[in-house]
Amino acid sequence: MKPIPLLILAFASALTAQSDNSRAVAEPSPSMPGGEIACNDGGRILLVDVNTGNERVLVPDNDFARPLHWLGDGSRLLYWNHDGGAWDIWCVDPVTGETNNLTRTARDNRSAADRPSSRGGSGHVAFHRGGDGVWLMNRDGTGQSRIHELGHRDLAPAWSPCGTRLAFSAFVSAGASAERRVRIESHLVEFEAATSMAVARTRPIGAGEVMFLLSANEVVLAAGFDGRSELVVHDLVSGSRRALTHSVATDSRAVLSPDGRRIVWIEGGEPRDRLRCMARDGSDVRMLAEVDGWFAPPTWSPDARFVAFEHGASRADRAVWIVGVTGDAAPRRLTASGRTFPVWRPRAATAGQSPTGR
Repeated sequence: MKPIPLLILAFASALTAQSDNSRAVAEPSPSMPGGEIACNDGGRILLVDVNTGNERVLVPDNDFARPLHWLGDGSRLLYWNHDGGAWDIWCVDPVTGETNNLTRTARDNRSAADRPSSRGGSGHVAFHRGGDGVWLMNRDGTGQSRIHELGHRDLAPAWSPCGTRLAFSAFVSAGASAERRVRIESHLVEFEAATSMAVARTRPIGAGEVMFLLSANEVVLAAGFDGRSELVVHDLVSGSRRALTHSVATDSRAVLSPDGRRIVWIEGGEPRDRLRCMARDGSDVRMLAEVDGWFAPPTWSPDARFVAFEHGASRADRAVWIVGVTGDAAPRRLTASGRTFPVWRPRAATAGQSPTGR
């Protein structure tokens, strides 16, 4: 499935497959990744041992396959649930299996992002609430407050590494109303402190979809640049922009590595799209894999040596695959068909570290 610039695609339901209820996580070999990846299997949410492929069910009856998000310390997995007649953000403890409705409003709550500075502590989670803007809450769901009136429910916000800034995207009308054309504009929320819920100020960033914040003063966008759709760095101090990618293809779904040193993204192409990796400054570009049938962004291993991604000849055949970021080894298939929206579980011991110091 080719990416469609600046439009939200319909989510696809996954096929049901059997799971292995083994709870033991094998130790990885030096050349193999380790840890666990959460993913959807239709309405079920699974946790997969990356080294063995063994699966266990975390949530057996979630009905819909939707994006997943780990808290930064890996202690809980956030997911969307529609039991109340509209979306709420729930969490599940991967050890006990205990689930909890965090938002408890049935007001189309979705697309959550955990605050980096809060990892390992009580912390905060940013999320979208339907057509009611961007909200912030404590990790236990208390203290819900709106921090901006704009936003879009399917475009997750992104925190700066220090937790003092939050960037997000929203759709705005473009052209005559009869044409129903829209474009994506991005905005920035600045907080009084890295642990504060008090907003110091907000301001627009400009056209483009937020991918992540490279530093407190740089946000990476999927945006137009010199007539092409590129990954660009927007300087929040000067307002200037520079391109990270340089191709005629559409570049999207960019994700920064846990150590802040590399970026992985999807580059549109024919007959297949391509999973690529580069250094944070745009150098050392590597081809990792050809991909089909994807929707979710790739996800990094905690040690930043591997990437997991969706791939399949059709929606029904979509599965989770893994590849090393050196670019010299073939990808390997991790799961059966029907597994979607993979997210690698962070390691509590390393969560929130930023070796680059940015």
